[in-house]
Amino acid sequence: MFGLVDIGGTKLLTAVAGSERRPGPSLRRLTPDAAPLETLVDMLDDVRCGASLDAIALAVPGPFDRSRGALLEPRNIATAWHHLPIAARLGERYGCRVVLENDANCAGLAEAVVGSGRGMRRVVYFTVSTGVGTGVVVDGRLVTGRHDTEGGHQVLWPRWLGGPACRCGGYGCLEALVSGPSIARR
Repeated sequence: MFGLVDIGGTKLLTAVAGSERRPGPSLRRLTPDAAPLETLVDMLDDVRCGASLDAIALAVPGPFDRSRGALLEPRNIATAWHHLPIAARLGERYGCRVVLENDANCAGLAEAVVGSGRGMRRVVYFTVSTGVGTGVVVDGRLVTGRHDTEGGHQVLWPRWLGGPACRCGGYGCLEALVSGPSIARR
């Protein structure tokens, strides 16, 4: 059985999947500002119903550190999550492998493998929520790099033309224009 966790700026979602790789019932909660690990453990315990976990996959906001299994300092999530070694702690708790990947990359890969991008050589996926993320898949493999594919921070409206401030410190980023909070502000 595999634990599935989506960590977002406003909500957490957990589920488990068996050998058929289809998620079972899910549990959703608001992303807490405190005690993040305890919240994840409670949620995973509720959805696994006592079954052991072979692995846990976490879809996380960026930036994050794959090698350390930790979020760095995502602007859309409370500081209690920053630099928390989530993979190591959950791995110790459940005695299994834990893998983190960017949430937009996970969604892009899912679209490329089983969604509307199935059969395409190249898929570019944009997710618009608390932030804006992109997942790029070429020949069935994620394209990742030093900063992954942070498409939400491509500048569309530069500061010198009056572009709005973005939480990343820049101006006129796609995220500053079309994310959920940006739309709500307008």
